[in-house]
Amino acid sequence: MNILYLVNMNENNIKGLFTANHEKIMAIQSLLGKNDTLNMYSVQFYDVGVGKILKKIKGKKLFVNNGESFERDGVVYRKEYLKVNIRNRMIEKQDDDYEKYKEFIEKHEKEILNCDAVVAMWGYPHGRLAYHIGKKYNKPYFVQYYGSDIHTNPYRNENVKKKVVEILNNASNNFFVSEKLKESANGLGWNKNNWSLTKNGVNFKKFYQIDKKEKEELKNELSIKDEIVIGYVGSLTEVKRSDALIDIYSKVDEKRKCKYIFVGDGDMRSQVEEDAKKNNLDTIFTGNVDISDVNRYMNLMDIMVLPSRREGFGSVIVEANSLGVLAIGSDAGGIPEVIGNDRYIVKEGENFEQRYADTIIESIDSGWSKEELIDRTRKEYDWKNIARDDLDIIRRVIKHEE
Repeated sequence: MNILYLVNMNENNIKGLFTANHEKIMAIQSLLGKNDTLNMYSVQFYDVGVGKILKKIKGKKLFVNNGESFERDGVVYRKEYLKVNIRNRMIEKQDDDYEKYKEFIEKHEKEILNCDAVVAMWGYPHGRLAYHIGKKYNKPYFVQYYGSDIHTNPYRNENVKKKVVEILNNASNNFFVSEKLKESANGLGWNKNNWSLTKNGVNFKKFYQIDKKEKEELKNELSIKDEIVIGYVGSLTEVKRSDALIDIYSKVDEKRKCKYIFVGDGDMRSQVEEDAKKNNLDTIFTGNVDISDVNRYMNLMDIMVLPSRREGFGSVIVEANSLGVLAIGSDAGGIPEVIGNDRYIVKEGENFEQRYADTIIESIDSGWSKEELIDRTRKEYDWKNIARDDLDIIRRVIKHEE
């Protein structure tokens, strides 16, 4: 079996999506036979032409060509770039946007001809590239959807929405990380039966309980004593409802003084920090850190919150649960499916922040079984089992095509 993988990974932005792509790739590699082949390309972007000049003038972030490959955990990802320019933006508005992807397709024609299937690990534009490869060379293609590639981005641009629906309709199989995300895809106008549910897992070699000495040293370093530690792990952005965190924590602090750790960064960080100071909260902001440090900080947490407005899956929930850390989330997207207990879900509506704070306080008072959280995670979220299910579907399609 020869599979061409198109991943949405930027080595300078190692967050949830990067980790999910990478961990699934590693699990798939571990299951392949000696005659199986994976050709992997990290499809990134770079600005060129007049658009690049205008971005510079306006002080906007530029996409740049930053090398031919990168390596992580011994896995080498070759990089290819899609040009971001005025011409390609015009092509994107047309029903036939093949020209936008032509350069990549022609450059890799030999690999495409030799592959049995194409897998895109993001809905758009990666799924669109897979769509054009499938259409031109009659190759089955599969698309993995994670969240905003379905529930947000298509709703911002009608041209993108039309193309995502076309991707969905023509794929051999669409993999969704939650039932809720699949329902969001239905809302775009896709209603075919070419889909299955997959999950994001957890790498138990990277998320594990650190020893008592290391934990005490880290607590001393951060001036943590006997307080309950409430954590947040992820981007500090509107979609994650980061603007509500301080309001929630302030209401918790009125009844129970806690320590609050923020692991991550984003365009709302400065505002969140400022609000935390105004409310005299005992906070720690780590910024973006390596996965090993995420594990260390999670080991200090008692409760982790995820009050997202939109969420495809919520991998941090599984990572936290694998350590016995209780996760409390909103009812957005796949969060309720991942948490699996309505007791720890805060529904949308009036007094959201107060109800969220009340759920945290009630959970602190009543306690929870760390062992049950750990056992459930190991049974349901092992990457190798998840990858095996995905590969079974891909193999069945390839065998049928033959």
